[in-house]
Amino acid sequence: ASAPASAPACAPACVPHAPCLAPSHPARIAQAFAEKLAAVPLFARAIEAAADDSASQAFLERLSSYVEAKRVPVGSLIIRKGEIGKEMFFLVEGEVEVLMMLDHTPVATLQPGTAFGEMALLREEPRNAYIRASAGVPDPSGDALAADMVHLLVLSREGLRQVVEQFPSVQAALAVRG
Repeated sequence: ASAPASAPACAPACVPHAPCLAPSHPARIAQAFAEKLAAVPLFARAIEAAADDSASQAFLERLSSYVEAKRVPVGSLIIRKGEIGKEMFFLVEGEVEVLMMLDHTPVATLQPGTAFGEMALLREEPRNAYIRASAGVPDPSGDALAADMVHLLVLSREGLRQVVEQFPSVQAALAVRG
């Protein structure tokens, strides 16, 4: 299978403290996302396994083409504890909270630039926590009644599988299971 024709749009504006991921900057989207991927321990291991620097860069760039943007209203669950995960997330704008039980205090609050849920790309195991959108940015429609939104980038297990098939050294390092 081939990669999507173009990089998806992800956020309506640049985030001041993060690389610009605005849709008006598609080249920056791929580059910034490749940098974010390289910072995730799971992918750092894969980069080390790549044959050389050009192979690791090609892997990251190809993988970034499989990312999809998602907006989630504040208060919504992004990950449900106990469900089998099929994707990982990168927080672009807003905040999310990590909860072991829905009616308890969060154990952590994640900020923009954070990746979460990456083990779902490798293993078909139940998620070990809830992740809930906790603080967002205003809806770009300008509707004052619209809920604040958390902006995410999503990478699916299937997207990862399709890319690693083209990079045998990376596939072996990740031991990706379909």
